[in-house]
Amino acid sequence: AHAEGGEGQGQRGERQGVGFLEHRRAVGRHLALLAHRALAVGVVEAQHRKAVGHEAARALGASVPRQVVRHILPNALGPVIVAGTIDVAAAIIAESTLSFLGYGVQPPRSSWGLLLSNGEEFVGTDKAYLIYFPGLAVVLTVLAINFLGDGLRDAFDPQAKR
Repeated sequence: AHAEGGEGQGQRGERQGVGFLEHRRAVGRHLALLAHRALAVGVVEAQHRKAVGHEAARALGASVPRQVVRHILPNALGPVIVAGTIDVAAAIIAESTLSFLGYGVQPPRSSWGLLLSNGEEFVGTDKAYLIYFPGLAVVLTVLAINFLGDGLRDAFDPQAKR
């Protein structure tokens, strides 16, 4: 079926991206693995940071769910929020990059990477703005998500409330 251009190539040698759902699933699976790692690291850090309070609660006979809710989760929440927002920003950049290279979302759907790829031919002309706006949208969105994560970490960090 792929007599010309090999696998992954269109009729005219163009790259054909994966389907919309497959693309989202791949990025989502990667994010799920990163979120699991962030939660595990956050819990371990919280256990080390609040070992005294956790041990005191255990000695006083607090139930395991109460120990987790009162001593471990509040301290693990900050690193998990930061890692989660960084992962969302990384997913936006990954999707834009894949679409720009022709491996992501394909027309008629649209993405910032596809808009950047379509506007690439106008660099240096009077229509160069076609590449500036999608690029600026990616940068501003990623920065906003990172600032949101930092703000949420500061709001939920029990160590900062002292």
